[in-house]
Amino acid sequence: MSRAGSCRALAAVVAATSLASCSSQSLDLANVAGYQEPTPPFALNITCGANITVAFTGANGAPAWLAHLKKKDKFSWTVPANITIDSIKPKAGQDPLPTDPDGSQGGQPGVPYKSKVKDEDFGNGKNYRYNIFTRCDPGNGQLVPVQIDPEMIIR
Repeated sequence: MSRAGSCRALAAVVAATSLASCSSQSLDLANVAGYQEPTPPFALNITCGANITVAFTGANGAPAWLAHLKKKDKFSWTVPANITIDSIKPKAGQDPLPTDPDGSQGGQPGVPYKSKVKDEDFGNGKNYRYNIFTRCDPGNGQLVPVQIDPEMIIR
């Protein structure tokens, strides 16, 4: 199947997302023409049915595959009513996200996952790699697992 091919109903989708801190070592996107820094809350837009799509945007509409956060920042992942965030965990062998819960932690359809960066330095330019484990209800009674991962999209 080509990368542009359709997903099967029970396929897991892996998409890219990464949190990075602000520092001189961070990727300097300010010099990229047309770049706009995404602002929280981050919307995780997943559609499921015959095809599964994943989009990740900030409140300002900017793509949010890379977000710069600093200590005490509040942020959340919001999802449509047919998506459940089961968990957000660091990838195997990666440092945990330096965050604390700041409200709901998903668990039910349409419920956001709210966090706050801990009151400490946020990685000195380090990227935090994590997975978002979700379930999508396409309306046919069969839940589709959707795993969002920081490196690639696999269909």
